[in-house]
Amino acid sequence: MKNIWHLSIVSYKDSIRKRILWVFLIFSFVLIFTSVALKVISLDRASVFDRTAGLATADPSATEEKMTKDMGVASIAIFAVLIVLFTAASQIPEEVEGRTLYTLLTFPLKRRHYILGKFLGQVLVILTIVPVMTVILYAALFVRYKSFDPVMLKGIYALIVQLSVLASVCVMLSTFAPVNFNIIFCFVLFLAGHTTGYIKTLAEGASFLPAKWGLIAAYTAIPNFEYFNLSNELALKADVSYAYLLSITLYGLIYATSMLTIGVAAFKDRQV
Repeated sequence: MKNIWHLSIVSYKDSIRKRILWVFLIFSFVLIFTSVALKVISLDRASVFDRTAGLATADPSATEEKMTKDMGVASIAIFAVLIVLFTAASQIPEEVEGRTLYTLLTFPLKRRHYILGKFLGQVLVILTIVPVMTVILYAALFVRYKSFDPVMLKGIYALIVQLSVLASVCVMLSTFAPVNFNIIFCFVLFLAGHTTGYIKTLAEGASFLPAKWGLIAAYTAIPNFEYFNLSNELALKADVSYAYLLSITLYGLIYATSMLTIGVAAFKDRQV
């Protein structure tokens, strides 16, 4: 256990030092603050137009705040996904190419501990970047609206679990796949994971058995990232039960464990 924790810290520090992480992080800050400014300008113009035309509108401040939250959370999700993809996909291949992995495995470090340490390192990265971006978003919202929405924290937690699942897939693929393939595959998988509802609907309506079985297999294998999406609840300020948060945590834990198990099996006999 000590070796796993030590390796996760080393992996975390390696990821934090990557320039691409800081580039994406800075862009996320800019986009969050820009989203506040743009929504203010656009809605102020719309309000002037409505008053000129004599139209009645809903509370513009409430609409503006909702749009700003949506844009802010979307910005966090987009840049966090990019950071996970570019850091998790490259760590193991870089150590294999640099021959540092061979040095690590000469110590009493089992390969499964190595994979688990790499994954936990990525989780630490997620637990660093997402809270930092969330604080920036809350600061922007507070400066503009003087409000604090605790429901949004539950959406951020769901995002952290979702990113951890994505990181487990990246770490699994990095045991045998090239970096570029890993990044592209995981990005497509992330997009596909938000369409699992459509895949399920197609499977239920398919009459051709091979197509039906293929869709069912795809629905089962692809992580249901839409399960972690709480944007509708955030928009309506609806409360999210802790039972639901527990269910997505268990789902994420089971899926990540299965991915890491595959990764360990693939990495077990690999020559380094």
